[in-house]
Amino acid sequence: MYQIFLGVEYGRYIAAKFVWEPADGLLDLVLDLGNLAILGRFRLRLTLLKECALPDKRRYYINDAVLTNDAFLPKTFTLTLTKGRFLSLYDALGAENEMLVYIPHYALRLSFEPSPYPPQSEWIEQKDPSRWWNANRVWEWTDFCSCKMKEETG
Repeated sequence: MYQIFLGVEYGRYIAAKFVWEPADGLLDLVLDLGNLAILGRFRLRLTLLKECALPDKRRYYINDAVLTNDAFLPKTFTLTLTKGRFLSLYDALGAENEMLVYIPHYALRLSFEPSPYPPQSEWIEQKDPSRWWNANRVWEWTDFCSCKMKEETG
């Protein structure tokens, strides 16, 4: 069983288990573009489960408390795994050029089409601007990084 989380600081909004299965097979193989290499493109069918992935669900307003039933239907995604040098989404949004040297970079990026987070129409409080998920438009988050690179020294 796999898990997906979405939250900030002490708030948790999605802490769901999910199941997946291949859909339509491999789309592309390795493509080397110099400093960037697309390792593969493939399609997966993911289904979020209402089952909480946290040990104490009572402390959080999550999963089916914030998402409509449509969020728990199977959905198909195209995923692209890329090797290169990447910033996390959070760091890329707020990074200023002179600070980039101090921000961790990652060697792998997994991109989803569309986002693995449910679209705005599948959140119970869809238009409430005070809700964290609306203010941050989480349904547009498509890139996720992994494998922190070692710091380069001069």
